Amino acid sequence: MAVNNVLLLFQGTGYIVALMLSLCVVIPLALNLECFKGHCLLFTTGSFGDDGNFNADWASKAYCGYIMTISSLLVLVSFIQAVRMFTMLRRETDSSFLSAFLDCISTIILAVMVFIGSIMVTLGFKTWCDAVTQRFRSCDDASIMEISKADNVQTKGFFIQIGTVQFGIWSSWSPENSKEKLLKLELMKPTLIVSSNMQSAEGVGGHCPWYYYSKKSKYNCERSSLKNNVATKQLLSPTVVTSSDFVINLNPQENVIKTIDGREEEKNVAAVLNSIAQEMGSTLKAETLEATVDEDICSNCLPLNELIKEYGGNLFPEFLGELKSAAGFLKFLDTFRRASKKELLMLFKNTDRRILTQLLDVLAAAQTNDALDVAFELIDFESKDIDIAERFFTVSCNVSKSSEVVISKTLQFIFRNFSTGILKRKKLKATILITLSSLVRTYCTGNTANLNSLIVQNVNKILMNGLQECKDVACIVNHLLALRNIALPQNLPVLVEYVKRGEEFLD
Repeated sequence: MAVNNVLLLFQGTGYIVALMLSLCVVIPLALNLECFKGHCLLFTTGSFGDDGNFNADWASKAYCGYIMTISSLLVLVSFIQAVRMFTMLRRETDSSFLSAFLDCISTIILAVMVFIGSIMVTLGFKTWCDAVTQRFRSCDDASIMEISKADNVQTKGFFIQIGTVQFGIWSSWSPENSKEKLLKLELMKPTLIVSSNMQSAEGVGGHCPWYYYSKKSKYNCERSSLKNNVATKQLLSPTVVTSSDFVINLNPQENVIKTIDGREEEKNVAAVLNSIAQEMGSTLKAETLEATVDEDICSNCLPLNELIKEYGGNLFPEFLGELKSAAGFLKFLDTFRRASKKELLMLFKNTDRRILTQLLDVLAAAQTNDALDVAFELIDFESKDIDIAERFFTVSCNVSKSSEVVISKTLQFIFRNFSTGILKRKKLKATILITLSSLVRTYCTGNTANLNSLIVQNVNKILMNGLQECKDVACIVNHLLALRNIALPQNLPVLVEYVKRGEEFLD
C-alpha cells in the first residue's frame, strides 16, 4: 500500500530514532550509577592520596537524576508518539490543529530540556576527567584506578558508559530539533493546502457532504432529494494561494493537483511540489513553472572599492589605447551598471584624479538611471572648459544599446538648462543634439516598434520645432544633422526640402 502522508511517516520515524537514542542514555547511565553505588560521576572532583587511591569529592546526585529523568521521559514520549503516528498512518487519518499545536509545544520544551542535559553531561564528564587525569595519561586509562575503600566504587568501564550517555543525549537532541521543524510544518499544512469548510456534492449514491482536507473525502453518502446549493465555481476550482506565490488548483472530481503556477529560482522546486502532492495523497498532473535569473546578478563582480584597488591602475592615461585599459573599462562597466547612486558618488569622491575622466566615460557607457544622475551631478556644465561635458555626450551617443530612461534623462537635462547659458553655447548644444538623436536612433534600431513610441515622437517634435526657430546657419545645420540621425520616415520631405534650398539658406 502506498504511503499517502510522507510528513507523518517522517515524524513516526523520528520518534523511533529518538526512542533508540534515549535508551542509549538510560541503560548506560543506570549501569554507571549501580557501579558507583548511587554516586554521580558528573562534576565530581577529588585528588589522589599517598596510597594511590582517588579521594572523590562527590557532586550532587541531582545532575544524574536530571539526566535520568529527561531520558526516561524521552523514552516514554517517543514510544507513545511513534505508536500514535504509525496508527494514524495506517488508518490514513491526521492529527487536528490543536493536537499538532500541543505536540509542537511539548516537543520544543523537551528539546530544550534535552539540550540542557547534553551540556550538563559534557561539562560534568570533562570536570571528572580533569580530576582523574592528574595521574593518568587519559580519562580512558583512569578506568583501572581505585577509589577509597569507604565508597566501594567500581570504576571499570565508566569511560564507555558515560561516553555512550554523551553520544545518546546529544544525538537525541538532533531528532527532537528535527521533529520540532516537522511539527511546525504540520501546523502550516492546513493553511498551505486546502480549506476545511464542509460542502455538499451530488454523488453517484445521491446527495452527500464532503470535506476538503489534504484530500477530498465523502462521509455518510445517502440518497436525498436535497438540491445542491453550492456555486459551480466553488466546486470546480478550489484555489489556494500560498505565501510563496504558488497557486495550487485542485480538481475536486479527481483528487488531483490540476495545475501549479509560480515563480521560483531554486532548482529543486519540482521535487518540493511533488512532495506536497504525495503528502496530499494526490498526483502531480501538470505544472507550469517559470524560473528566471535576475539580469543584475553578477557572481564575479567585485565591490567598487575592491575593483578600484585591483583594476584602477588599468585606466591611467599612459595605458589608453592598450588592451589593459580596455579590460579595465569592461570590468568597471559591468559593476557600474549594478551600482547604486550612493556607491557611485562615494567612488568618485575617493578616487585618484588621474582616472576620473575615464570613469566618467564608463558612466556614460553604463546608460543606467543612477549612472546618468551621478554624471549630471558631477559634471560642471557651466564651466568655460566644456571638453569633459562634450566627451561625456560623445561617449553616450556611441553606445550600442539605448533605452527610454536614457533618452528621458537627456531630455530632462535639456529642459532644465533651456533658460540657462549652457545651451547657448553653440558647440555644446550641437553635441547634445547629436547625442539625443543618436540615442533615439539606437533605441529604434534595437526594436522597430519603438519608431512610433511617444518618447521618439516627442524628441522628433522638439527637433522640428527647434529647426523652425533657428535664425542662423549653424543652428539649422545642427538640427538637420540630428533629424538625419533619427532617420524617421516622416522627416524625409523636410530634409529633401532643405537639400533643395541648400544654397538659398546658406546665402
